[in-house]
Amino acid sequence: MDPALNPLPALSLWQPWASLCTPPGPKYLETRGWAPSPDMVGRRVAIAATGTIPKDAKDFLRADTPTAQPLLDAIRDCGFHVAWDRKALKHNLPLGQVLVTATLAGVYPMIESTDTNVANLPDRCILIAPHGRLLMVDPGGDRDVTDQLPFGIFEAGRFAFHLTDRRAVVGRHPAKGHQQFWNWRPTGIYDATA
Repeated sequence: MDPALNPLPALSLWQPWASLCTPPGPKYLETRGWAPSPDMVGRRVAIAATGTIPKDAKDFLRADTPTAQPLLDAIRDCGFHVAWDRKALKHNLPLGQVLVTATLAGVYPMIESTDTNVANLPDRCILIAPHGRLLMVDPGGDRDVTDQLPFGIFEAGRFAFHLTDRRAVVGRHPAKGHQQFWNWRPTGIYDATA
């Protein structure tokens, strides 16, 4: 079957966060200020890198702060190079293309609470607990997801998209990003394990 006949819902992410979703990258939660429609859960989605690295992201990558260092370490661990040369950001991050497909396994509203008793929490949420800890509460089993802190904006009222079965895309698949979900029409074989 022609893959172009079956568009995939896609999300655009700024770099370097998009590349960190590519296996074996450490990012498996994408954070947003909005929730998708419930029928998106369980679907295969594409993750695309935007065509540019915005000034805010460049400033963050330039910062010599404790919050920037884990992100910079993860970028290097994934085989990418990010450095400042005079006033320009030098990097080998792919831009303007689809990088990975994944299953959207769940969407978790974020709540902040000092009550860490999961019996008192919604069935499905990301608990922003005291002392900078994150807990994914899920009927299938709760788990600590504090390792995701450097890779998203975790604030009450936002949402975490849980990406599982992440697969790198084979070849270069140019894409123009959009806000929220958009339809990506692959131009051929794209999945690394198809």
